[in-house]
Amino acid sequence: MAMAARTLEFQRASSALFVAAWVLSLPAFACEDQIVVVKSDATKTQMLSMPMSEQLLDPPIDLRSDCSFDDVLINGFWSDEDHGYVGTESYLGGGAARDRGEGRVGQRIVDGKGCYSVEKLLVVDCTSGESVLIDGLQPPELADANFVAAKIELIQAPNGPISVNANTRISDLVDAAAQNGLTLTTEVEAFFAKRGKDRFDHTCGCKLFYPGSPGAGGQGG
Repeated sequence: MAMAARTLEFQRASSALFVAAWVLSLPAFACEDQIVVVKSDATKTQMLSMPMSEQLLDPPIDLRSDCSFDDVLINGFWSDEDHGYVGTESYLGGGAARDRGEGRVGQRIVDGKGCYSVEKLLVVDCTSGESVLIDGLQPPELADANFVAAKIELIQAPNGPISVNANTRISDLVDAAAQNGLTLTTEVEAFFAKRGKDRFDHTCGCKLFYPGSPGAGGQGG
């Protein structure tokens, strides 16, 4: 199936691609990866050495005061035929951080690329510095779709086994997720580190609601 393509001149469009919304707007039978072509009159070496190349291929993260964010990254290869950098645009974003009480913070994270969009529930216990990411589930009506559009509403109470309140421990969430076959990781810092040097700080919610706590990088409780 032919892939959709678009071209960016050596100047990036101001609006980011929100993969989650794009994927959910597609019919189940017509999902295609989107190809991005960043064209340049320069050679590959010149282009990648230009200060603007980093802005094009890895634009600065758009982080807001409530810890919501949008982070776009282009991964691909240099094409002599297209005289530009050809690749796919991936998206990582997050909703506002939510204070769940007594040092617990929750946040919706969206990880998307092409026909893949997975919401993840980020929970940080600022009193201990522990954290976990738990993947949402594909809605039953999309079980046979040729794209992934997992939602965290399906793993959270009352629809699922995951509930976050002032007394929730990260170990409780890990156990509940494991017992119910949910995908999770406690290597949260490493997950966000894959985005490169300009990446989301998963302790943002702790810094916002519980400054000085261990989870915010401090020593207090």
